Amino acid sequence: MAKVSQEAVATFAGVSVGTIKAIEKGNGTLRTLLPALTAIGQKLIARHAPGDALVAGLITLRKRHGLSARGIATQLGLSRSTIAKMENGGDSRIATVADYAALVGAGLAIVPADHSPTFFASSVNASVFHGWHTPPDLFDAVENAVGAFDLDPCAPDDGGGHVRAAIKFCAAEDGLTREWRGKVFMNPPYGTVMRQWITKAQEEARDGSQVIGLVPARTDTLWWHNHIAGEADVVFLKGRLAFGDGKRAAPFPSALVLWNFCPNIATAIEAATGGHAVWYARRENTKKAG
Repeated sequence: MAKVSQEAVATFAGVSVGTIKAIEKGNGTLRTLLPALTAIGQKLIARHAPGDALVAGLITLRKRHGLSARGIATQLGLSRSTIAKMENGGDSRIATVADYAALVGAGLAIVPADHSPTFFASSVNASVFHGWHTPPDLFDAVENAVGAFDLDPCAPDDGGGHVRAAIKFCAAEDGLTREWRGKVFMNPPYGTVMRQWITKAQEEARDGSQVIGLVPARTDTLWWHNHIAGEADVVFLKGRLAFGDGKRAAPFPSALVLWNFCPNIATAIEAATGGHAVWYARRENTKKAG
């Protein structure tokens, strides 16, 4: 494709050269981005959303993941009105749209204007995978601290991911209904089903399994207070993890939750990951393995 000057793109899009420069730095709004892309023969799509309408596709993915608009706003640290404005077709900051898309696993991409988008009804939209594989460096650090894992109950259907375990349950095998044994690593799906996985992890730990969960650090949720506080130790991870292709940070903080491990394991993971360990006072009916 021939080079196009910023001035030419600005003229085509009906905006200033300064606006084009801002867009190139990741700033600006969706309303200015789209015509600028058209000027250079490109368009913005959500690879994993149905249909050609970008915002409508994002809303569909949000609903399929069991997320409310209010929930999206809370997780992104934005106001409900900001999300409502975006979903109702109002102009929105590029960063807001990108963070929303990342949260629902939309797979935003800039592609040639003649590209025909395909809706992938595969592991990206499966109930146990939202497009965010466990970062390999993080898993390596955890594995080095605790040893090999026996089970990954939330394995992606595509066979990808970086979690190593003797047994893996994908969506079709439904790890929520299976019995867990031994040492378990889970990176559960995000959305309303998160509570079910957290509850399952707590129950399996009480039955003797040792479970480590990579979860959003949502200390304001009922599942955190009912199934983590007083039940597990936590290593709060610094910064924001880069999931999936590793090119964009998650729009939420993350933590490693340890059910039925001795406190020294949390200390070892803290040292390996650079995180910050918190040891909760355990309830009496929680068994603790060595």
